[in-house]
Amino acid sequence: MKKFDNIWIGMLVGVLGAIVGFFGYAVMWSSMNDTEVSYFVNEVFLASDIFKDKIITISVLFNVILFWICLRKEYYELGKGVIAVLLVSVPIIIYFY
Repeated sequence: MKKFDNIWIGMLVGVLGAIVGFFGYAVMWSSMNDTEVSYFVNEVFLASDIFKDKIITISVLFNVILFWICLRKEYYELGKGVIAVLLVSVPIIIYFY
């Protein structure tokens, strides 16, 4: 058994992956629109209901890459945790839609 091949660690990786995806998208969006990341977080994400579901979707898509890496490296339990975070995020995305 591999040391980090655990579903709970996979869930933690999934949550951290969504956070990394969010801030990665925030940095990219901010640089393309010549604004600061704080503007993106406060005005575009928190203050606007129009883009919230789309931003969460893009943020969580980073986990698909993490899941693919888990499969390639044969970390199946870790991948289950990442998928669990994806499945939990779907109702959240639908709620904001």
